[in-house]
Amino acid sequence: MKLTTKRSDNFNLSSTRIVSLLALLSALSIVGRIYFSVIPNVQPSTFILIAASMVFGIRFGLLLALLSTIGSNIILGLGWWTVFQLIGWSAVAGLSGLIGRRYKLVNHYLLTLFSGAMGYLYGIIQSIPMFFMLGPKGFLGYYMAGLLFDTYHAAGNMAFYFLLAPVVFKMFERYLDGCRQLPAEICKNK
Repeated sequence: MKLTTKRSDNFNLSSTRIVSLLALLSALSIVGRIYFSVIPNVQPSTFILIAASMVFGIRFGLLLALLSTIGSNIILGLGWWTVFQLIGWSAVAGLSGLIGRRYKLVNHYLLTLFSGAMGYLYGIIQSIPMFFMLGPKGFLGYYMAGLLFDTYHAAGNMAFYFLLAPVVFKMFERYLDGCRQLPAEICKNK
């Protein structure tokens, strides 16, 4: 199964249409993360970030990562880990945006595996501070102890992507098609 993604890195973020989409996806990500917090590391936030970054671009994905991280951590708890969550989700947004930029036809099954790999990438970035606190041996033990939770994150990402990506990509494409019918200054950078 192949999905077509129409990239649009040329959004003008001063447009209320684009800002409202960013706010809507941020709210969905925040609520999804809070709602699924009872299941360790299974959260739709990473899937939403991957899909949005692939379709709307890296810049949109980075803003979504920032808003989702801070918004959900206001409820779940802010701390030094918030910085590494932001770095982790920014890396996911960047890689997803690069994949969206390079390919017009994206294999659904391959991207399901990619979304799982993003769960592991996020987990290893979250563990980086422990390398400096515990040293290499302590870091290895710390990371191995948390590997099961990274696997939950990867499996959750894969399930969300496999089940929801076809519908979400169609919705995003319809949004882009609607945006293209608006005056050019709304959808393009100056």
